[in-house]
Amino acid sequence: MDVNNFLSELNANLAVLDFVDNVVIEQRSVTYIKVKVTLKPKGFLSIWYNAIRRTQSFSIILENNRKWGFDFDNRVGWHEHPLENPNLHVSSKSKTIHEIIEKLTKVWDSVN
Repeated sequence: MDVNNFLSELNANLAVLDFVDNVVIEQRSVTYIKVKVTLKPKGFLSIWYNAIRRTQSFSIILENNRKWGFDFDNRVGWHEHPLENPNLHVSSKSKTIHEIIEKLTKVWDSVN
């Protein structure tokens, strides 16, 4: 998936969330982006996407600490950083952006 398709799908899924305050997209190159999604009432979602390496990272950050995450990298593959222990890498099957945002919503509801 190229960066434009990733952003289009991401924006469509974020647009329906009532706890999203602001979305800032930083395009680092034509294949690499960083997105910061400010969440209400506090915290943010950090998203990284690299189209060449096919890496993705979604992390809920509260008080400067990752509380939950879902990632794909070429070393570990698809994995979750669970709310109970965000330093763990729990293997997972691949997920679409829609599925990741659904899981994020459940996690966000549980921490607020």
